[in-house]
Amino acid sequence: MIRIVLFIQFLICDPKLISVQSISRHGDRGPEEHIPGFIELIPGELTERGMYEHFQIGSQMREHYKGNSGFLSETYNSHELYVRSSNFDRCLMSAWSQLAGLYPNGLSDKHIQGFPVQTELKQEEFHYRAFEECPIARTYDDEFRKTDEYKKFISDQKQLWADLSRKISHEVTESNWLNVDDALVVQRTHTEVDAETIELHDRLRKSVFQRRLQLFPGEDEKWLKASIGLLFGDMFFQNIDADLTGLLPSNAPNPHDASRKFRLNLAHDNTIWAVLRSLKYPMTSHPFYACTILVELWIHEDVLKTATTKAELEKSAYLRFYFQDEQDKHNAGELWKEMPLIRGCKDQACDLTTFRQEWAPFVIADSNLIQTEYREKRCNNTNFYPPLPKKSPSALGTEKARQAMLIATIAFALLSVVGIIVVIVLSVLISRKKKSLGFFQVPQGRSTNYTE
Repeated sequence: MIRIVLFIQFLICDPKLISVQSISRHGDRGPEEHIPGFIELIPGELTERGMYEHFQIGSQMREHYKGNSGFLSETYNSHELYVRSSNFDRCLMSAWSQLAGLYPNGLSDKHIQGFPVQTELKQEEFHYRAFEECPIARTYDDEFRKTDEYKKFISDQKQLWADLSRKISHEVTESNWLNVDDALVVQRTHTEVDAETIELHDRLRKSVFQRRLQLFPGEDEKWLKASIGLLFGDMFFQNIDADLTGLLPSNAPNPHDASRKFRLNLAHDNTIWAVLRSLKYPMTSHPFYACTILVELWIHEDVLKTATTKAELEKSAYLRFYFQDEQDKHNAGELWKEMPLIRGCKDQACDLTTFRQEWAPFVIADSNLIQTEYREKRCNNTNFYPPLPKKSPSALGTEKARQAMLIATIAFALLSVVGIIVVIVLSVLISRKKKSLGFFQVPQGRSTNYTE
């Protein structure tokens, strides 16, 4: 029934773009592990190329959402935009680079526009890095490593690792082969590489892709709840509820009171993997640097004019999903390519109600439940803050000695005070006793006439 209503609305009504949410991987960065003889870059840090990649993304967003449609203002407006980033320098710098491309008017000789970017403790990044921070999310792969399938997979790689070790003069093993792939990606991006190395690395890339498919199953219920429960709860429930509520006349008397139109998220390849695998997107390659997922919320104009409740708006609302694959990155004409049918959608114009019904069992839609429901049950991580660093035995001995000295000092001070009080009390009592006996009283039988 909802599909029929949407189809009729497509025919007779003009839809209106309400909000956009994006998730981007950080840009080009230095490798996590340096291989002797390879290009030297700061490990894990964003490169100039990575900054430019995100500046281009921002510029393309500006052209599409400001130049063509007027959806966003020409200059930065905090009421329209919200930016959130993983707490890694490469992600934070990618966010700033993307914003510089989105609002280039903010940079000049006489003016620099600052952009607030929200972040949180790395240990608390369950939205973007659940796989690293949630024990339950990691359990799936821990169990998979014990299977015969995984053991055979690793065994099949050993000849390739040996050939690659010989070629690059650096040992490739089960513990570092993913980092070696990462270093080779950087090397091929920044320098010329010979044909044999390219052939070996292309084979390694296929193995890495297969390993990622194992790491991100996309079907397991526990994995879904732990890996995308918070992120999808924010994007498709809390944020969209705020968008819909802000459209109601009683809640939005002027544009500045409405909810934000654009929300940017800067994260990692694992975040992109988790989202795409959860949505059952047909992945064919590893998410490249600066790749971006876009989610647009649309509602038909006639509904906006007549709706008085959030439920009325939701019935007419639909989502559109876009993603850049490797080919689109080099084809400006198809930069924002619409996704094929994904999980929870029956059409590319994905009606919001159907999508939410599909994902409701997996998400945390109420931020008040994050502590109890997510951390303790879905994630099995009860440490809200990172534990204090453990002290060495020598430091502990020194600390105990200090505590003993402090206790002794306090005890001595208290005893001194008590002693002084006792002396004063005794002095007063003795003085009173002497006065009652008469201090100058002469013994009986003695004369008081000293002139005798």
